[in-house]
Amino acid sequence: TDKADPAAADLVEVTGYGGKKVKLHRLAAKHWQELVDAARADGHADPLLQPTSGYRSYAYQKTLFDKAVVRYKSQAAARKWVAPPGGSPHQSGRAIDFWMGIANDSSNVDEQRKTAIWAWLVDNAERFGFYPYDNEPWHWEYNPPTR
Repeated sequence: TDKADPAAADLVEVTGYGGKKVKLHRLAAKHWQELVDAARADGHADPLLQPTSGYRSYAYQKTLFDKAVVRYKSQAAARKWVAPPGGSPHQSGRAIDFWMGIANDSSNVDEQRKTAIWAWLVDNAERFGFYPYDNEPWHWEYNPPTR
């Protein structure tokens, strides 16, 4: 539930889809790499599971939300796909939007849920501390259980 910006020292940069540099919380990055290594060992090839998005500042989240309001014609409709600033787990650096072989877009939700990589995530992501966001099959959050 913590959506606060992480300390700058807790953000690391990883190479994402298409060579894009993506910032993640250092713990999310560590466990993301373990998740990717396991997926590769199970036959899921690169670039699957590369991040398309990770940490987002308040200002960037606001820009994304404002664009979504224009696209979906209301704040209520936009909220289904983009959190308003201050409400996104991306601001913690622990949320990752994965490349799953199909563009991350509301029009592709059903198709993404038919992919082998999505099925693999459903079966395996929790052991690396990642949990799904129900509306978006590409969005997973690092949130390991406390012991």
